[in-house]
Amino acid sequence: MCGISVVIPSFNGLRYLVDCLRSLREQDPPFLEIIVVDNASSDGTQQYLCGQRDVIPLFNDTNEGFGRAVNRGIRMASGQYILLLNQDAVIEKNFAAHAMKAIQLFPDAGAISALLLQGDNPDLIDGAGDCLTLSFHPVKYGYGLPAVNFSLDSRHVTSGCAAACLYRRDALEQLGGFDEAIFAYLEDVDLGLRLVRAGYETILYPQMLGYHLGSTSTGSRLNEQTLYWSAKHQVYIYWKNLSWVARSLLCPIVLVSLVMRGTYYWVRHRKRSFLTGMVDGIGLIAQNKTISTGRRIKPLGVAFIASLAKDTKAVWLYRISRWRKRNLV
Repeated sequence: MCGISVVIPSFNGLRYLVDCLRSLREQDPPFLEIIVVDNASSDGTQQYLCGQRDVIPLFNDTNEGFGRAVNRGIRMASGQYILLLNQDAVIEKNFAAHAMKAIQLFPDAGAISALLLQGDNPDLIDGAGDCLTLSFHPVKYGYGLPAVNFSLDSRHVTSGCAAACLYRRDALEQLGGFDEAIFAYLEDVDLGLRLVRAGYETILYPQMLGYHLGSTSTGSRLNEQTLYWSAKHQVYIYWKNLSWVARSLLCPIVLVSLVMRGTYYWVRHRKRSFLTGMVDGIGLIAQNKTISTGRRIKPLGVAFIASLAKDTKAVWLYRISRWRKRNLV
């Protein structure tokens, strides 16, 4: 048995959760424990969990969001490492064995992210870690690229995708866990940035392989809730994680990008929620809800901008690659 606790936040996703748990039960070595934190589902999830002897169920009275649910599960866990897994993700049978090897290879990493393929089209990548552009727009690296051509070399990424990511428990405790002011979307990017600030690396380990459907709790990637939370939390994590100098240098790029995206969603899709989220993100900053980090950690400065520039270049290169492949078909 490996010393990894699994924590799964759930919300009205019973039809996906059954497959997720089945993939966890197929692991050799088995995980230390499986904890599912349910956010007041109404689809029978809680009744189902009560009948699963190998699962530790935790029930919230209301939908408390991703961060609060996950933090509750982490506090209950006994493992030295925490595998966060979305309810709509499944993992390969050798995932636990590769996770143990990754821990041995990268003992100082704060997080080790899995390679995720698209659950409804496993020939394509869903995400190979998260990166940030100069506009502070988070991007799932490799999304939509053919999986067959993807390198299996481990590499540093800005943030792991919490749909399937392994975290050091002591690093999580040092940073105070996930920021509970972030209800949903970009909470993993925020944690990735705080890991960087605390001196930890996040590693992509492609041998840890999973499959992810995505947006099963909200319905789609382009609904009002998703757009609202994405804009709100992008503004928030930009402000809370950067120094004054870095904020000032990036502010014109970030502002122009947000306004352009908000205008696009409004004009093209008749959705104003992105623009509303931008405004509410400023309000969230004003409320000063940034969680305690256990010890003071310096904000990311000008040197971090070079990392964002590198990510921006990588994003555009893979977007060009996707465009070329589409036009060759």
